[in-house]
Amino acid sequence: MNTGLDPSDALKLTRRQIDDNTVWGRPGQGGHEIAIPIGTTLQAALDAAPAHDAVTILATSSGKPWTYNGFSMVWHRFKRGLEAEGVVLPGLTRKGLRHTMAPTLREAGLRNA
Repeated sequence: MNTGLDPSDALKLTRRQIDDNTVWGRPGQGGHEIAIPIGTTLQAALDAAPAHDAVTILATSSGKPWTYNGFSMVWHRFKRGLEAEGVVLPGLTRKGLRHTMAPTLREAGLRNA
C-alpha cells in the first residue's frame, strides 16, 4: 500500500532495491524502473517489520519470501477480521489500497523520479 505498486510487484521487491530513502521498482512485466520515495509511513513499516533472511523485503513469519497465493490467502483472512470489526467495508481489495495510496503519496509531495 505504501509504495503504490501492484501487490504482485511489491512482493518481488528485494532489499537490494532500497537505496537511502528510495525503493527502485520495476512495475508490471518489464516496465521502466521507477523511484518510490520512502515516506514516514513506509519507513515506520520497514522499521517495524520482523528481521528475516529472505532476499525480498516482504517475508512470511518464517522468514521466507511470500508467494502470491500465500499472501492472498493471509490477506483475505486479515480483511475478513477487519470487516468483522467494522474497520473496513466489504469489497476492499489490495489493488484498491494501491489506487488509494498513489494519490495520497502525490498529495504528500512524494513523487516518482
